Amino acid sequence: MIESENFNKWMYMKSDFQVVKIENNQMFLNVGNKNSCGSCAANKSCGTGVLARYFDHFNTIAYPLRPGVKEGDLISLEISNKTLFLRAFALYIAPLLVVFFALFIMQIFEFIESIQILVSIVILLATFITLRISTK
Repeated sequence: MIESENFNKWMYMKSDFQVVKIENNQMFLNVGNKNSCGSCAANKSCGTGVLARYFDHFNTIAYPLRPGVKEGDLISLEISNKTLFLRAFALYIAPLLVVFFALFIMQIFEFIESIQILVSIVILLATFITLRISTK
């Protein structure tokens, strides 16, 4: 039998962030993936860790200000594995499924290949923009 404390530890991903700026009731957190990716059990096969090395210049996120927090503080945030995987699915898999569905429909109606490629790129970009807007 698994102890509930150890079991719950695996249900959440916890990471520490440094508050780099406070402005307009928001705190801006430095998202250095080294802390969270180094301690995660899936760090060798996770796409997030691999992508983080290539896009490390996007390292600050805005988060609602918590009472008593000031610049330079370290805070801990947790996200459930279910939420993490659902968001990863939305970011990585859903746009591809939308493009494959669009390609399937265009193949049925016998669009020419150059139109299929152009429409697929436009749909992929529109899906990413929609995800970006809906997650703000």
